[in-house]
Amino acid sequence: MVERTKVIDTIYMKYGTKLNYLTHALEHHGLKDDEDIKTLELSFTMQAEQQTQQQQKKLELGEEEKKKVDAELAEFGPVTPNSSGLLPLETYIKAQMLITKLTF
Repeated sequence: MVERTKVIDTIYMKYGTKLNYLTHALEHHGLKDDEDIKTLELSFTMQAEQQTQQQQKKLELGEEEKKKVDAELAEFGPVTPNSSGLLPLETYIKAQMLITKLTF
């Protein structure tokens, strides 16, 4: 994504052309079927997918972290709403404290 942004910025700075104008020109002149254009679009798509996968891997919990979360949840105990369908205030505060503790 960073490389794509660099390319888009360079084109804009050098030629004063924005990406939406290029996209319109590609469609207007029938260049969408050009092999070079397809390859470029495919590389942009693959790069975006790769960055998404990398970000997802960063967000995944490790085994030790999963055990810590499981232990905290077991200590927290079952959560039952009151007659109005809401959590009791004590349970809500306790849950917020647990979320904060596990997040930060």
